[in-house]
Amino acid sequence: MSGSMPIQSSSVSQRVPQLRPRAAEGFRRASKATTTARVIVRGMSHVSFPVRDLARALSFYRDLLGFAEIPRPDLGVPGAWLRAGDADVHLIAGVEGLPLGAPPPMLNPAAQHVAFRIDDYEAAATRLRDSGLDVLESGPAAGQMWVQDPDGHVIELIAVTR
Repeated sequence: MSGSMPIQSSSVSQRVPQLRPRAAEGFRRASKATTTARVIVRGMSHVSFPVRDLARALSFYRDLLGFAEIPRPDLGVPGAWLRAGDADVHLIAGVEGLPLGAPPPMLNPAAQHVAFRIDDYEAAATRLRDSGLDVLESGPAAGQMWVQDPDGHVIELIAVTR
């Protein structure tokens, strides 16, 4: 498959297409002056995940990935707020019966996911594999890997190289 990069996994061998921005026919890029006045979003606040088992989710995000718990107000449902650097994760429990959609049935880097920056690709990959997770890797040169959390949400870990 042209335009794809090899992916290595302990249990999966496949090629993942590299995503390229599509040319928008009939549209031109707006100048910075035009877009500045229209910008509403200034940054990312947090990502939230519905979880079936809060203790198991905390074990993954806090104990394995290294997020720290931060204060959370009483919102009337169980949950936890976590932070690592400028990335906040909100875990929301007690959501059984709500229409939340479903994570992909298998580890799939093209699925909806969130990406967190990491410093040491090899150390992270080793720790994840040693914890028993299936790790889908692009390799140290590309610096990307994907895992699924205990509820099946796809998590990308990407080594910062710039």
